[in-house]
Amino acid sequence: MNTKNINTDKNNVDIGELRQCAAFLAELIVSDPDKYGPLMIMYERYAREIETRENNLSKLDLLRLQVEKNKAAAASSNSS
Repeated sequence: MNTKNINTDKNNVDIGELRQCAAFLAELIVSDPDKYGPLMIMYERYAREIETRENNLSKLDLLRLQVEKNKAAAASSNSS
């Protein structure tokens, strides 16, 4: 029997994988709400995790930009 290890720790899962899982759950829920409606809780958890990660990435990008601006400002003030 060929089994695949499934990683249940969402912190070790790539954001792309989370998006795929959320999309799959959404398709199931829409296809048969009576049967798959209870999966909505899991879908909402994935959606919140994705949103949190995207917000964290945005903050990290903003910090990187600020560091670059500060480096550029320091370099220009040192050269004058």
